[in-house]
Amino acid sequence: MKTIIKYKINGILYGFTLAIFVLTFGASAEAQVIRDHRTKTKTITRDHRTNTPNSSQNALDKNKEFSENAANQQFNKAKFLGDVPSFTRINYTSKIQGISNNKDYWFFTQLTKIKKIPVGYDLTKDANNSSDSRIKTAWMPQFLSNLGYDHFGDPDNFNGYLFVPVQTPEEFRDENDNPHYASSATADIILLNRYGKKRRRYPVIAVFDENTLVFIDCFKLNNRGEGGWVTINPITNELYTSVSTITKDKPIVRYSINWDKLRRNRKLELKKEGPFHINYDDLPNEWPKRGFDSYMQGGDFSDDGVFLYLTNGITKFPNGGWTKSRGLHIIKNIDHKNGIWEKSSTQSGSNGLKYKYSSTRQEPEGLTYFDLTNDNRITDSKLKGQVHAILYTHLPPSQHLIKHFKVFITNIK
Repeated sequence: MKTIIKYKINGILYGFTLAIFVLTFGASAEAQVIRDHRTKTKTITRDHRTNTPNSSQNALDKNKEFSENAANQQFNKAKFLGDVPSFTRINYTSKIQGISNNKDYWFFTQLTKIKKIPVGYDLTKDANNSSDSRIKTAWMPQFLSNLGYDHFGDPDNFNGYLFVPVQTPEEFRDENDNPHYASSATADIILLNRYGKKRRRYPVIAVFDENTLVFIDCFKLNNRGEGGWVTINPITNELYTSVSTITKDKPIVRYSINWDKLRRNRKLELKKEGPFHINYDDLPNEWPKRGFDSYMQGGDFSDDGVFLYLTNGITKFPNGGWTKSRGLHIIKNIDHKNGIWEKSSTQSGSNGLKYKYSSTRQEPEGLTYFDLTNDNRITDSKLKGQVHAILYTHLPPSQHLIKHFKVFITNIK
């Protein structure tokens, strides 16, 4: 009898000890450190059933913080700091298209190449012949190249991945998207009658491992005009892109990302969620009231998601083109579905935001938001801003610039 009681007592003590162990260590095991969209660390709770972030509570927390920031923050002014590199022909800027960052590295897209360069590296120096082993290069994946894709757009980094839009040339295409080529002007007319005007293959969003630059997967969009640029909203984790011209009738488009499938199966799956409309009521009188003029080139959110920065523009040779509604634009994000136009650059900078370029030979390209104001890795004062935008020069000598801006936001709380 004493033996039985002893075993029962021991069993109860063991069960009690085990319960304490699970409550203590099991709960702490669920709190894991993950990286935010640009590698800042942050502790959140994970759902033990899926090993994915507890999206409901995390989303509520992020949206609450965003709402407070959006209500209290007001754009004040922006200051042009300078160009670095400035009118310099460097290998990583040849046919440059886009720029992004993950707080430790710059990522530059050229037509068919991606360059990864550590923060602190002298951007005026050649990157191909550098002895710095941290510099990496990736080319257009063969899978996409075989399908005719030959143009990377403006990318974005998020959660350890690099998202890159990819397009094809405009060509005569049949119903299966196969290109057909003309051998003479007469043949051009025949192909035009047969297949209609030239068009692109449907663009894709490609995703790479940001550490290794290894291609993971891609997803085909269903609008031929989209895919020139992408950015990820750091609050909703949605991907934003647009067609070439943003108007009231053709707004920016939001796509949700199946993060679980990307992590587990290395498959990229996007779902169109709806538009992001911009209120154009306060546009300057000389602007087209339909919205931004054509040729969207790049976009990126601020780290807190409150402001969206956009670039647009194109080269018109030999007579130049319209520049008043082209350059750098600042949009305030209201609720992830709607935004308000705040400020756009001018050639002279008379309104406090200068983005000067020659429309006969230069073209605005992508941009990135990267707060380097107090970053001790940066020694050149021209880089110590938050917005960094590319200006591409078409005519020889092909000298390209990265324009750097400091943005001043007022907290009205």
